[in-house]
Amino acid sequence: MRNFFSKFTFLKWSWEFDILKTLPYLFLFISLLPILPYEKEEGKLSSVLGKKASVENFYELGIKSLDSLFGLYITGKESYIPKQGEAFYELYKLGEQPLPVGQRKFLQSKGYEKQLIDCFVLRDMFLYSYFFDSETRYLLNNYPTSPVPTIWLVRLIIKEVISQNIYPSARFKGLNIMIDKCSKYGDRFMQPGYLQDKYDY
Repeated sequence: MRNFFSKFTFLKWSWEFDILKTLPYLFLFISLLPILPYEKEEGKLSSVLGKKASVENFYELGIKSLDSLFGLYITGKESYIPKQGEAFYELYKLGEQPLPVGQRKFLQSKGYEKQLIDCFVLRDMFLYSYFFDSETRYLLNNYPTSPVPTIWLVRLIIKEVISQNIYPSARFKGLNIMIDKCSKYGDRFMQPGYLQDKYDY
């Protein structure tokens, strides 16, 4: 009987553990907790480490909202409408803003000549494009903010991927075209020396 039991060895439990092996798991666990200092206003997340936050939920990535945004631009159909406080809500509202396409007809009704109308429309479209792109970048810069370090990192990656697909439509090449076409209207438009800081009105 003794020979039979001697074939079995019983596990011995020890409370000793290797701290180097558990450190990565501990680090991962802590990085999934809201450990960064944050502020709330009226029960809503307002800032993290002094940086403005646009998403109330600490863990929300906004994948559903993002899918809806790209679906709207590509297919013209929206599958999900983001709600206020969700990721990409402000970006969605910015996309709903109508393009100012009635300016040409308005200026025609006032009796302006065609070339002057073209200059006004081109100038104002540059301004609109600049502020639209700036607003988009501002909203994307506030998106990553989260008191949870891992979520902040993932949102930062998503933001960088989206930012790479946004190309500003206002460029110096277009500005030079406008200067060439419209400088004959005097001080109402930029003069040929504008980019060199030279003025001759």
